[in-house]
Amino acid sequence: MFRFYTVADGERAAVWDVGGRRTLVTGPKRLLLFRKRAVPLEAFVAGPGQYLVIRHRNGRVVHQRGPAAVWMDPVEHAHIEVAEAIALDANKAVVVYRQEQPKITRRIMRGPELFVPEPNEWLHEFKWHGATPADPRHKAPAALTFTKLRVIPDQMYFDVEDVRTADDALLVVVLRP
Repeated sequence: MFRFYTVADGERAAVWDVGGRRTLVTGPKRLLLFRKRAVPLEAFVAGPGQYLVIRHRNGRVVHQRGPAAVWMDPVEHAHIEVAEAIALDANKAVVVYRQEQPKITRRIMRGPELFVPEPNEWLHEFKWHGATPADPRHKAPAALTFTKLRVIPDQMYFDVEDVRTADDALLVVVLRP
């Protein structure tokens, strides 16, 4: 059966014939399809503060810094997603781990920078004691979870509970700057 298919300007389509061979067609173009099937391809666009995570069918992963645009080709790509780059201010830093066979290396990235990790890198996740929502004076383990570490002088309030004196009196020591 004959039918027409139009690939609009700025779009792309994959056309498969009965033998399973694929042809990529970039618009604007009008196609006459006889024993063929056309499928529009999805475009993934990353802006200046983003990057593309491209997973290929052969297992390779590529991080492409934005601005960039990639068409999802079902023959080559298993998955494509847009991820946000990590914006580091001048007073922030991240700890980056890199898997290099057979070891893992660590480095510290300081701002100001727009950081895009490589496929074999991940960030350290800090889990610190912090104030609980119910009682801000009470500290709980792992209440603060973050990846960006502030590297400027700061202050912290801390209450030490259940302190016993030499005469067996029970105190709460309140530490304030």
